[in-house]
Formats: sequence, C-alpha cells, structure tokens
Amino acid sequence: MSVGPARSLYRSTVLARGKSPRHRGLVGDPRARVLLAENPLCGDRVSLELVVRSELSLAFDGHACLLCVASTDLLADLVSGSSCELAVAQIQGFLTMLETGEGQASDDLSALLEVRALPIRMACVRLTWDVLLGELVALGADAMRMR
Repeated sequence: MSVGPARSLYRSTVLARGKSPRHRGLVGDPRARVLLAENPLCGDRVSLELVVRSELSLAFDGHACLLCVASTDLLADLVSGSSCELAVAQIQGFLTMLETGEGQASDDLSALLEVRALPIRMACVRLTWDVLLGELVALGADAMRMR
C-alpha cells in the first residue's frame, strides 16, 4: 500500500474534526436515547445521545480513533436540525456514496469518502452511521405502527 491514500485521508477536515469535535460531550438530556456503537476489533466505543423532537439533536462521547471521532462529528453536523425522515435519507445517501464512490458530497463529507482507498478503515467511518441509521429506521417503523 502506498502512503498517498493514508496521507490524503487525514487531510485537514478529518484532522480538525478528530482532534476538536464540535459535538463531543453528552448533554444528559433526560429525553435522550443513548446508543452504543462499538467495534471490538479496533477498540472504538462511542455513546451517541440522540434527542428526537421535531428536529434531531445528536451528541457523542467515548474512546475511538481519530477517523471514527471525525466521522461521528460530521454525522452529528449532518443530522442535527433534521427530521427523522430526512436524516435517514441523508445517512443512506452517504453510506451509498461510501460503498460505490458515486454521488456528490459536501466538502467535509468528501474527506471521509477517501477511506475507500483503505478498506480496512471503512468500519471506523461507518460505525456510528450504521448504529444511528438502525435506530432512526426503528423509530420510523414504531411511528408507523402507532398510526
């Protein structure tokens, strides 16, 4: 493996978000759902604090690699202020881009797409996205059953 893909992966957006995430720190909102995202193979363990109202709010804390922290922080940026339905569509869209390399992403999210050159690090980027997507889909299904 060349050094090129690894260097480009850790460009300024990922480094900045990994070192100084904007959404790190659990708020302790009593209405929050706390989700655990864990990858025992690499040791990433992140707690997501999701508040579901008319708009979503997401914060996180835990121990994870720089790439996982940056990815989670960018995820929180993306979904905070969105509806549940919009957040599901945004997450699915990003995960599809991550898998296929097709589509347009914001500059910040495009930094994460570089992980495609290092498949072993894909789990670091996807970890919290997959957990949050599962929770939001379940919430939507519960809402549909209650109608």
